Amino acid sequence: MKNTLTAAFLLILCCSCVQIANRKYAGYDATDFSQRKKITGSLSLDKKAEYFHKRLKKFTVKSLIGRESNSKDVHLEMSCQYLVYLALRYKRLKNKADLAELKACIKSLEGMDKRNGLDGYYPRIVNEKKIYRNETYANAYSQLLWAFIYTKKLIQDKDVHAGIDTQLKRIKAHIIASNYHIKDETGQKLRNSNLKGWSGSRKMDYILFKELFSMDSRQRIPWIHFQWLQFKLPSHSSDWLNMIRLHALCLLSDYYQDNLKKLYRSQKKESNAFFAGLYYSIFPFDEDDFNSAKNMLNSFPLNPDNRQIINSTNPDLKNNLSVTCSKKMHLESISPLPIYQRPGKTYEWKKNPFRLNGNIGSDGKTQYSGMDFLIAYELLKAVARGQ
Repeated sequence: MKNTLTAAFLLILCCSCVQIANRKYAGYDATDFSQRKKITGSLSLDKKAEYFHKRLKKFTVKSLIGRESNSKDVHLEMSCQYLVYLALRYKRLKNKADLAELKACIKSLEGMDKRNGLDGYYPRIVNEKKIYRNETYANAYSQLLWAFIYTKKLIQDKDVHAGIDTQLKRIKAHIIASNYHIKDETGQKLRNSNLKGWSGSRKMDYILFKELFSMDSRQRIPWIHFQWLQFKLPSHSSDWLNMIRLHALCLLSDYYQDNLKKLYRSQKKESNAFFAGLYYSIFPFDEDDFNSAKNMLNSFPLNPDNRQIINSTNPDLKNNLSVTCSKKMHLESISPLPIYQRPGKTYEWKKNPFRLNGNIGSDGKTQYSGMDFLIAYELLKAVARGQ
């Protein structure tokens, strides 16, 4: 009886939220995707990769790399993605130009640290002329450690390994000297960066750090994912971070493989090509799931930008409800939408693939690099080659 009443309450609540959400966008016409769909399908997956690789030059700033859009700022997180992309691409093509660019990328990352005196603290955003007053939280370090760990595994080159090892030593010294609470360029402790904190995210950062430097490793992974009916914790971006952390841990030790299996199982329905590429780089791949992720990647638009997109008023699109970790009700599609039909974001793989509406009022002039497409493409190519 109690379960029946709970289910009825949730059904009423969901229906109410659907009506409220529909009223919110009632004045908007559904976006017509016919032209964008045609352009998206005009190139094969391989040709699309060539297109985005050539297009990357628009998103570099001389010796600095990792721009996330057509701004003048360089982002640490995107630089980590760029490094892994280059490592995967070089592994596949053995192109000397890619290896040279990879080495330049490692030096560029060191340059971000150098702007703060080579103390192991990496500013999150810089450009050629200045370092911004910004905070690099612990989760950015997990991304950096993942990029370094994976690159070393992919590339057997003494200069690459030496460049990475030098930076890892500084990172280790910085974190230990700060008693596992990362400090910024002014010496102040950063919020969300106490590796001995109580949260699951900080615990994951702490375990990765300890495992990498062989310090009290083989620790129990905390609770990192929960879903009951339409309620889901944590956010999609947190799931993305945890996939990266667990992938790095699995590269270091088989001990964590069951944790990666459990997390990927909860994400499988999303057909997230990045997740699939990481997962099947560790485990034998399931052909149906692999092809589903590959087909979804092929729906990536050739013109990723921040244009306004409205799906909820489309009468042909059925909706269900989901709840974010902040307990905010929002409409979602029942199954993942083609990527060209989703509101554009800087980096697709850490966003909700069921999202309907976004970038309201935007002129669509901000372009995105396509780095998310490229790294997923190379991951899937590596899986297909059995590497």
